[in-house]
Amino acid sequence: MTTRATKDDEIRELKAQLEALRAEMAALTSNLQSVLEERQAADREHATAEGATDEAAGDLEALQRKLEDLRESGKAAAERLAQDVEAHPLLSLGVAFGAGYLLARITGVFR
Repeated sequence: MTTRATKDDEIRELKAQLEALRAEMAALTSNLQSVLEERQAADREHATAEGATDEAAGDLEALQRKLEDLRESGKAAAERLAQDVEAHPLLSLGVAFGAGYLLARITGVFR
């Protein structure tokens, strides 16, 4: 048979082990909380970077559309100019000559 002192010693030992277990659980909980917070911060940074990448991709697409519109507009203007020159060749020649003369006078070529 076990004595009363032995049972008290066992109970004290169990209490000490239980207290150590509680301390370890608190440390694990704290570590887990830190890991979760770091993960959330990393996820927020990733989401921000991903959002910035998506925004940049959208901006790039908008710029490409604008560039294509400008190309089409330039082509259309060049075609209209070619048609006008074909329709009025002497007038076009006179306008080109006049513009060249004015440019030469402004830049000082004819002094």
